[in-house]
Amino acid sequence: MSLRCAALCLVALAWACSGKEFASEATGGAGGGGTGGSAGGTGGSAGGAGGSATASSCKELRASGVTESGLYPLLDKNGVAFSARCEMTVANGGWTLIARSFDTDQDVSFGWRSAAGAADDPTQPYSMNVGAKGLAFSEILLAERDADYGITKAFVGSVPPGFLKLHAQTPYLLNPPVQTVAGNCPPSGGVSMMSWVGYTNRTDIYFVRDHETFENFGLMPSGWNLGESNQCDYNADINWKQGMLFVR
Repeated sequence: MSLRCAALCLVALAWACSGKEFASEATGGAGGGGTGGSAGGTGGSAGGAGGSATASSCKELRASGVTESGLYPLLDKNGVAFSARCEMTVANGGWTLIARSFDTDQDVSFGWRSAAGAADDPTQPYSMNVGAKGLAFSEILLAERDADYGITKAFVGSVPPGFLKLHAQTPYLLNPPVQTVAGNCPPSGGVSMMSWVGYTNRTDIYFVRDHETFENFGLMPSGWNLGESNQCDYNADINWKQGMLFVR
């Protein structure tokens, strides 16, 4: 009996020790998770980069109080989250980046209904495919960019509801003319080569021109093509410079 009791005591002691070790690991694991924060914690609250998507545009985020430019998750028309870059300072902010050129000869799909690159990759042309995302907007911002995502010149124009469908194969005259909101070229706005936009079914260019006849003028994957000139009132002196397009 004494040998049997001794054996049982040893088994009980071993079990107790093992239980203590497992309990210690579980406590340690919980503590380890604490250093990383809760899911999405490093990205801030909902709507912050890395947080959960709650808005369908940067305009909605701006209205909710977000004031810092950067990457944010948005919801497309099907409720699916995607990453977008928001400009929150120029012309009161709330602009969603839909296109960014890059100095390259890559043959990529590039236009209102084209998808290329990624909003967080500045080393290649980017095109959101606004049509697929279902992003609602009534204004466009045409900009010259610096080496990254900074805006050096920018011009704002208004478009009608249903612009993408209404002008799939036709141009639209921006009236009133675009207004200068960043830079001083020209100081009063009204850029000739930014008079017409449209042809939104094109998959090789974002059409921008001084008259309605289609030619390859506008924002291309490799940069702005707005005619050979350095005159501010003609093309804002941004021909063959790098650019971006935003909507709001």
